Amino acid sequence: EEVLYAWGRLQAAIFECFPQALDLHKWAITFASVQLKVIAQKSSKNATKQRSKKTSSVAAASSVPLDNEALQHVCLGVLCDAMQWLKTEGAFAFGQDFVDSCLTALSAPDAAVSPLVRQVAAHLAGQMAAFAPTAFKDFCIQAVTPLLEKLIKKREARAPSQVSVTDNAVSALIRIHSAFPGSLAPDTSTFIGQFLLPGLPVISDDAEINGV
Repeated sequence: EEVLYAWGRLQAAIFECFPQALDLHKWAITFASVQLKVIAQKSSKNATKQRSKKTSSVAAASSVPLDNEALQHVCLGVLCDAMQWLKTEGAFAFGQDFVDSCLTALSAPDAAVSPLVRQVAAHLAGQMAAFAPTAFKDFCIQAVTPLLEKLIKKREARAPSQVSVTDNAVSALIRIHSAFPGSLAPDTSTFIGQFLLPGLPVISDDAEINGV
């Protein structure tokens, strides 16, 4: 795990120092995206297991192993850093990698993705709206917003294990609303009432508190 997180920090520095060198970043972004496809594969396998063998052991066996969780967490963090530094140019060069990774991590069932991973996926959604709005407008409004709203309104959204996910989903929705005024609601008051109230207050993530 230490090696994984060291790679993530190094990659962030490379993005920051060489934001225009898109060819230099291709391997890292592609690698990160490929690792996150495991989530989709796991979701499919779990669905098959549940249909064929409805026992309590299935849920236990489907939890995300620690090494997979760490890898997915770091890879999403790399994509967040890439979005921050490469912005629109990076979005047009690697757009499908960002879209697939974010959508997979947000939409997978709880048995296939941990709250830690889902939290960073929500943050990535906000980054995509903030740093590359022209590239991801339709994706953020049509695909991501319903998933973020679902995370905020789920019954266990304020549970200790889920509250960071909820906080990041709230922050991401605010970034989407700010990037595309009027697209989610006609005015800010309606937006707050319709989307944010169930997820407020933001309490567990200092970075997201500042954003809100």
